[in-house]
Amino acid sequence: MRKLSSFVLFSMVLTACATSPASPSSPVPTIPSLIIPTPPACTTIVAAPTPGADTPSLFPPESVQDHVRGAKSAIVTITEYSDYQDLRSGLFEEVVDRLLEEHPNDVHVVSRIFPLTMGKCTGFGVENERGSIQDRFKT
Repeated sequence: MRKLSSFVLFSMVLTACATSPASPSSPVPTIPSLIIPTPPACTTIVAAPTPGADTPSLFPPESVQDHVRGAKSAIVTITEYSDYQDLRSGLFEEVVDRLLEEHPNDVHVVSRIFPLTMGKCTGFGVENERGSIQDRFKT
């Protein structure tokens, strides 16, 4: 057993003292490719053009019963169906007010009362509409 361990030790010493094989004079670093092909970030949506003046609208035309604010000859008309007691309608109203404030000549808002019948009494909306008929509703 002693001879075997001496032989292994002797061979390790010989291999440690041996010269290393010749390496290339200018090593070429290998850089992994970091460019991974991906689909484009933009999405193209094809939509039908906006109908012209001859095409009938899905919404009824503006009437004397509607509450109208903004410029008469505006670029954009927003038709709003809202409920006085709905929180979301109130939040949307804040956005509409801001739009009218920032773009007074470009926005025309038509407000129509559309009371929601889920859970709450709609008496306030009805009373406000009666006040509107009597010219007591502030637009």
